[in-house]
Amino acid sequence: MADKPWDDPLAMWRGMIDTWERKLNEVGNKVMGEERFSAAANKASAVPLAMQKAMGDAMAKYLAAMNLPSREEVAALGERLGAIERDIQTILRHVAPPPAPAASPPRTRKPRSGTP
Repeated sequence: MADKPWDDPLAMWRGMIDTWERKLNEVGNKVMGEERFSAAANKASAVPLAMQKAMGDAMAKYLAAMNLPSREEVAALGERLGAIERDIQTILRHVAPPPAPAASPPRTRKPRSGTP
């Protein structure tokens, strides 16, 4: 490493960034250690959850007013449809024989003799 700051033009920049990071970490640790910070962080994380719940409720009311299915109703229909398809597959396996494999075309070419 360079002995003099003018030998390395970025040494002063690195020193300034290092000092800035240390001071910012000190301030951050002091602030995060306070009870007020944790209370504010808890409130801040509760706001998006409340907004998401309110949006979901409003969307459910809107879809009901428009006589459209909600996401849960569509998912339930998908599950019911999957169960019906599985039941049909089970019935078909017992009733119909499995399809015969497709016949392969006859082999008319003969391998060369003497080559591996």
